[in-house]
Amino acid sequence: MKIRIAVAGLPAVVLGVLGCATNTEHAGGHSAAAGHSGESAAGAPMDADMDMGGGAHGKHAGLHGYAPVTVDQGRQQLLGIQTITLSKQKLAKTIRTVGLVQTDETRTAHVHVKFEGFIEEMYVNYTGKTVKKGQPLFKIFSRDLMAAEQEYLSSRAALGRMPANASIEPARAATKDLVAASRRRLELFDVSPSVLAQIERTGEAQRAITILSPQTGIVVEKQALQGLAVTPMMHLFVVADLSRV
Repeated sequence: MKIRIAVAGLPAVVLGVLGCATNTEHAGGHSAAAGHSGESAAGAPMDADMDMGGGAHGKHAGLHGYAPVTVDQGRQQLLGIQTITLSKQKLAKTIRTVGLVQTDETRTAHVHVKFEGFIEEMYVNYTGKTVKKGQPLFKIFSRDLMAAEQEYLSSRAALGRMPANASIEPARAATKDLVAASRRRLELFDVSPSVLAQIERTGEAQRAITILSPQTGIVVEKQALQGLAVTPMMHLFVVADLSRV
């Protein structure tokens, strides 16, 4: 069985083989112009009709710049010519590459302390743990912090012992200022309102305070260890919200 197809831009190697076959046929007395019923071949331009058997030529037959090329079944197999029905399909390509995923800086919190001290107890012990905002991270003891607490309690006690007397009102106002300043110092140390309320209620300084997580997220870095001496320069925890990176 022979098939008729149209081929545009036939490779040079195929035309070379066909050219050899054409010369052999011409030597035997056959002519392409004679319209021989068997095989016929001619050097075709880059856009040509290929007749894989007998029958009518392609739609470009008779047009300027086109010429028929006939290839029998044996040469089709020798040259590896294959045909397929033209159809519209989607072309897809997968590209594999390497990327770097980083945390969103606007969703990352670093945990520091603003005083020197010693970590006495750890509540979050490993990297990768999920924490919530306000969850305890560790408990720390600091001489500076304890001295500030005692100053606050002493000023409150002094104010409480002063009678409501107009003659000592300047001294009372000065003591009120001292109470406010000592409380403000504790707030600047990041002592939470709940701890301040407990100090005021009990009248006793807290030996160690608990540091809480500033946000909900994942612990992506941890330098805090139980018994570690810490300074304000150290970032003890890094908590990142990885819901968006």
